[in-house]
This record gives sequence, structure tokens and C-alpha cells, in this order.
Amino acid sequence: GNGQRPAHQPKAAANWEDLYAVSAATPKLMQTRMDDAQVGAETADKPLFQLHGRFIVSQIKSGLLLVDQEAAHYRILYEKYLHQFKTGKSSSQQLLFPESLSLSKQEAGLLHELWDDLHLAGFSLGLQNEHELLIQGVPAELQLSDPGKLIREMIENYKEHQQRDPDALHEQLARELAQKTALPAGRRLEKAEMQQLIDELFACQNPYYSPDGKHSLLHITLEELAQRMG
Repeated sequence: GNGQRPAHQPKAAANWEDLYAVSAATPKLMQTRMDDAQVGAETADKPLFQLHGRFIVSQIKSGLLLVDQEAAHYRILYEKYLHQFKTGKSSSQQLLFPESLSLSKQEAGLLHELWDDLHLAGFSLGLQNEHELLIQGVPAELQLSDPGKLIREMIENYKEHQQRDPDALHEQLARELAQKTALPAGRRLEKAEMQQLIDELFACQNPYYSPDGKHSLLHITLEELAQRMG
């Protein structure tokens, strides 16, 4: 439903070495990548800083961890929304002033097909009449001045793709919502926010890439830095 139930919170990655322990069955290529992620819990004690309002930089045991804050947050939110669709648990923030959205007959029909999924995502919706939507609440993470525009875009995308498979539809909606909600490049973060972002990223099933395939983090070893210095 869309009630005030707690949102899914990724498990805390208190010790990243434990989280990414390499087993003998792990393919060699993935072992290398996982070894890169064995950074331990020491980042909580090390300085974190933002680079050009886009990257988070942290010292780790074997070198440097570089996190793209937008790609990382996109991954975190994408998996969070997928979890909400899977479990049926979502959280919604109620709008101080509910927003009205006029719909065409076709849009109203498509909205009817998306109704349950939008509620699962955290929207709180009502109908004033057959073609007038009332937006009473939005997903807790959504910071948009025009939620009606987002809903209209989601209806339009649904019309274009006509995705009937529930899992594929949920993946599409999770991508759209996460992309709209992710921290933009240039957003200044406090150290606690940077640490939380890193912890939540490493609690994801796939922390290495954003849903659109971009790197969300890079590990640069001391050896690589020394080679670059010549």
C-alpha cells in the first residue's frame, strides 16, 4: 500500500571486508573486483571530501576510493524501489497542498493500469472525477516541485513501451523514479551524508555500476598512483 510504513533501508555495511569476502568459487575477474572493494570499516575514521561537487574521495587501505555520487545514488534508489515493488512496503510524504492533474481520456485509462504500481512506489493518489487526478503524497525521497509532470511522463513512457510483464514494468518504473530522485552532480554533501551514501552503496546487490551501466565507483591502488607519477 501507500501508507506511512517504513521505507526499505539497505543493511548497514559496517565492515565492507566481511560484506565482500572472496570465496574460492568466485570467478577470477570478479575476485579482482571484489578485492578492490575490500576497504574495511576504516573509512568512517578517514577524511572524506567532495571533488567538484560530483565525486566522493576516500582513503582506503590499498589506495583511493572514488565514488560518483549521482551514479551511486541512482543505484541505491533503483534497488530500493525494486525492493518496494517486491515487498509491497513503501513510504510516502504527504503534500502540504495536494496537486490536481487534468488527464485526457487515454491518459486516465493508462493511469488506471498503473494505479497499483504507483501506490507501491509511494504515491498517494485520489480521483476528483473521471479525468482529474489528485496527488496527495509522493515517494519519501522525491524532491520535485512538479510531481504532476513526473506522473504524466511515467504515463507517457508506459504508453510508449506498453510493458505488460510486471517485473519488467517495475524495473522500468524503478529506473524512472531513481533517475528523477538521485542526487544531482553539484549537490554539496556533509561528511555524514557522504559516509551514508558509501555505506548504502556497498549494501547494494551491484554497487559497481548504476542501472544505466556507468561506473559508480573506482578503486585506484597505490601502485597505480606510483606508476602514474613515473
